[in-house]
Amino acid sequence: MSLRRIVSALALTLFTGAVAVACGDGELGESCESAGKTDGECEDGLVCGKDTGGALLCLKTCADSAGCPADRECNGVEGTNVKACRLKTTK
Repeated sequence: MSLRRIVSALALTLFTGAVAVACGDGELGESCESAGKTDGECEDGLVCGKDTGGALLCLKTCADSAGCPADRECNGVEGTNVKACRLKTTK
């Protein structure tokens, strides 16, 4: 096998891997684009929603605050019947 074919195969493998990562579902805390979307936008158990600062992020879904870490509370995601864990706000 020639060096040129090896380099071409390696480049194709790296490109394919990069595309797969870029097109994968977002992990917890990663940015997303479609508020309320659960499929194809974020990993299983996450929903795309606004964090306390207003940015769209993949957030953990929840039924109530008991399902969230201690520093977070369970609140509805705008335009859906889904709830997500967000940082607690000080009032």
